[in-house]
Amino acid sequence: LIVSGDPADGYDFVITDEEGRSRPENTDTIIDNYYCYDEPVLAPAEGIVVDVLDGDPELGRAGGFSHPLKRSITGNKITIKHAEREYSSLVHLVPGSISVEPGDHVERGEAIGRCGHSGNSSEPHLHFQLHDHPAFELSAGLPVRFDKVNADAPGLNVADATDWDEPVGGSGQYIHIGQRVTQSSDPHSAPNTETAASSEAISLQNPSLPEGS
Repeated sequence: LIVSGDPADGYDFVITDEEGRSRPENTDTIIDNYYCYDEPVLAPAEGIVVDVLDGDPELGRAGGFSHPLKRSITGNKITIKHAEREYSSLVHLVPGSISVEPGDHVERGEAIGRCGHSGNSSEPHLHFQLHDHPAFELSAGLPVRFDKVNADAPGLNVADATDWDEPVGGSGQYIHIGQRVTQSSDPHSAPNTETAASSEAISLQNPSLPEGS
């Protein structure tokens, strides 16, 4: 996975190959060619679904283009309440792929939708954000830690370059824009907490990709 975004404003995740491409070399921008397209999206933690938007169209091609008739910048999305003033949203899902509705209780790791290209999307990806209000557009982002991940910065290390002051306390680790994130095989990784998302739940899984993607 390659990350765009930051701990407070949310993350955009795409699956890449070893060269950092989000689709195979010399393929066109049909959305089916993207590694992450139509991959299952899992609930990041236990909670109650409070909002669902489905039926927003997606363009059949990417390459910087989104559907001209989109109804929302988020496209198809799911918002889950995990605790007071703690919500997560999973955004840009495939139309018709959402399997939950408001009021449903979800468990961490439960399949709830599929990664798509709806809303304000330049290519298929998952936007994930932790925030403090049920209305995604009105909320402020919250920092989130991830369990069981390895993160490296093949280019500029944004955290170091900006002197980012990491909040103290909690398990897991923060990830930053430009980092390549893989699931850790360390069996002794710190357990998940209320505000730490699991890489097993957030990550889009594609077993056909080479190790390290």
